[in-house]
Amino acid sequence: MERRMFIHLSVVAAMGLAALGSVAPQGASPFVGHWQAVDPSDGSDMRLAIGGPPDGPFKITWTEDYLSACGGEAGIGRGTGSISADHPDVLVAHLAFECPTIGSSIPYDITWRFHSGTDTLSSRDGAVVTIWQHAGRSESLPQLDLRVNYGHDWVESFHEAGHTVWITVTEEDGETVKATAELVTEPKDFWGGEPGFATEPSDWDPRQPDIQPLDWVYGTVDDGQTAQVQIGEISGTIDLGADVISGTIAAPWLDGEVNVECFPWGAPEPQPVAKSDAVQPDGVESYSCSWAGEWDIQPYQDVGVGYFGPDGHWVANAFFASDARIVASTAGDWFWTTGFLPLSLLKFTIYDSQGGSPLIGGTVTSDDSGFAIVGSDVHHQDLLPDHYVVITDGATQKGLLLESITIDEFDLAEGRMAGSAPAGRRVLVVAADSPEAADQLVIDTNADADGKWTADFEAAFTEEWRPWSFAQIFDGDGDANEAGPPAPPEPELVWAWAFTYDLPAWAWTEGEHSYYFEMTYTVPDPGGSGTNADSPLSFTVDSDAVLYDGLVLLRPYALRVRVGADCPALDPRVIDPEEDTRFVWGWATDFAMTYPEAVAQYDSMNVWVHWDAGPDVEMARREIVPADEFGGYVCSLTLP
Repeated sequence: MERRMFIHLSVVAAMGLAALGSVAPQGASPFVGHWQAVDPSDGSDMRLAIGGPPDGPFKITWTEDYLSACGGEAGIGRGTGSISADHPDVLVAHLAFECPTIGSSIPYDITWRFHSGTDTLSSRDGAVVTIWQHAGRSESLPQLDLRVNYGHDWVESFHEAGHTVWITVTEEDGETVKATAELVTEPKDFWGGEPGFATEPSDWDPRQPDIQPLDWVYGTVDDGQTAQVQIGEISGTIDLGADVISGTIAAPWLDGEVNVECFPWGAPEPQPVAKSDAVQPDGVESYSCSWAGEWDIQPYQDVGVGYFGPDGHWVANAFFASDARIVASTAGDWFWTTGFLPLSLLKFTIYDSQGGSPLIGGTVTSDDSGFAIVGSDVHHQDLLPDHYVVITDGATQKGLLLESITIDEFDLAEGRMAGSAPAGRRVLVVAADSPEAADQLVIDTNADADGKWTADFEAAFTEEWRPWSFAQIFDGDGDANEAGPPAPPEPELVWAWAFTYDLPAWAWTEGEHSYYFEMTYTVPDPGGSGTNADSPLSFTVDSDAVLYDGLVLLRPYALRVRVGADCPALDPRVIDPEEDTRFVWGWATDFAMTYPEAVAQYDSMNVWVHWDAGPDVEMARREIVPADEFGGYVCSLTLP
């Protein structure tokens, strides 16, 4: 990537001033002499001449053959400077750069700081620091290798003690400054006395930066060493069950593989060793570091991942897993999660076994507490024991092996629950009359050698306890398989239902009419199918008849009408031709039965209506209701 620093005045090639000496004359100011520097933006030379008495004022000349302020043409800067009254090692100068080709003059103020330990000058233009050495001085400087941890937002490097170091962090454009820091190299206890620098939050101006991928970090030392590194993106997902971190390195400007190191920063002492891998920095090839059997990674323990580029710099990020959980039910074909990143896109995959083939995958968004529930309407999979569910939010990954657990007994009077689970496993049994934790009764028990467990709460339950009671078995990192109580037994009632067929107004001509119903069935008669035909019922249509509220019901033994809140039988049976009519035939079970038994009987029936000389018409089925509600239910059918 092309880099362009934002120094106001940059040089591409030197003007070729002769070196007049490497040190100032005896008794002269340390600023006096000829100086040279490397332009931080492109590596070209810059030349500077400073002359004058020991205490100043000084005459200053700065020459360049490529001056950005002169439209890329040659220019020369002239002016004067004086020693700062507060800092004797600082020279404050006021220059004017002339652009001969375009005939303009640009004012430019700058300060130089003298470093006696290295006999160098430093100048700052915005966030860019330039190191000036005496002209003619030539030294081979070791490379400044930066170490940047953008997960914890610090920068460090090894370097001999006693030097000033300037650090600048910019955004991707290399120009928008996030923060700067000025430090002094010194021996560090945490490096066993090795010298260097390491930033602390208080070192930054105006504040500690949030270093992000694609940002730039620049380093300059007062002895002339400089460095710059662009931050690659390091992704990492921690699998708490497997104690593994894996991810990718995205730094496509680097050539070839990068060496990856994984650090157990959050592990308790004695810490296990770091792990390593090597990948292409293309954001696709994945690294993997495992501490299986060495470190049981816990939620919120830091795992560091860093890479060394061919440029010698080290970039790192820090990761931790959330205290996430998965709870699943094979009976209900659902699983829910909590503790993942809030408002994040969770990716789930259901495998046919742990380490097996994927059956289905998908995504779901967690709420602002990190909770999400995934039912069969989302995953469309029949969940079975030995299936394996994996969920990740991109930082934390959890997996749960589905196992069989049941609650087979929910005794209201005795306050007992009992069921099955894998033999010898701990079973957490919760009885509650509400979802509030304060209202829960908890028993820890174990499944016996036959896989049976019992929990006696010594308190009577009510049906209101059933929706909030459950039993769970756990895996090694807190995920759970859950069972709920069996559904309450079906109540046995006498049930009733209706069949209907509607005729609109003016379907009946004036005069006498008749109708009857016929029904066929199988279930009501245990010996086989049967038929039933009602006797015809007659009525009269007369335009002088009273109009009623809503429909007139044509039933097997009477015509019923709506009169206010009542639904009386019509006697005499006379209706107006403008009335809408509805044939209604009803049935009630002969004895109490469960709802599914009533449905089976209902499904075995077919009903037809016959009227006058018209065709036989099959009637439509209506809902099933308890028989004691049937009178009001049928009467409501008179409403339009």
